[in-house]
Amino acid sequence: MLTILTTLLPALIGFATSVLPNLVRFLERRQEYEHEIELLKLRMEAAAQGVDITHFNTIVQEGNSLRDHDMAFTDNEFLNNVRGAVRPFLTIFFFLFWLVVKLTILVVMVRNGAPIEFIIDATWDQWAQATFGAILGFWFGTRALLYIMDNYQPRKVLTKS
Repeated sequence: MLTILTTLLPALIGFATSVLPNLVRFLERRQEYEHEIELLKLRMEAAAQGVDITHFNTIVQEGNSLRDHDMAFTDNEFLNNVRGAVRPFLTIFFFLFWLVVKLTILVVMVRNGAPIEFIIDATWDQWAQATFGAILGFWFGTRALLYIMDNYQPRKVLTKS
């Protein structure tokens, strides 16, 4: 049995290491093509409605130039992928760390018979709310805020005359 494992394991590892990069490359290309198709659809819709999309093109070009600059440091695809995974990894790691701490607080407080108000205050305090707001704003807020600011219409205040 050990002989079979020692014979098959290197073959499986070799196969996986040769197939995985091609699979990742295929998935990346598919995602890029889907993204380009969506952009073309949006451009066609915007052109049909007469919307000026130069502002959005500027945002996209800025993001592309930042990514190109980041990728220009090395031609090693593995290192580029590792560098690209650092921020998401750290985000997930610290979220899981925060979750473990808060769940520990929750379990300790429930075991000690704390009232629900204290448990909620301890697990969902202002710091946690601010942190979640900052994370959501970082990952998702830029484009949403730009959209809101571009389309903001102040309400008219009714006054007595």
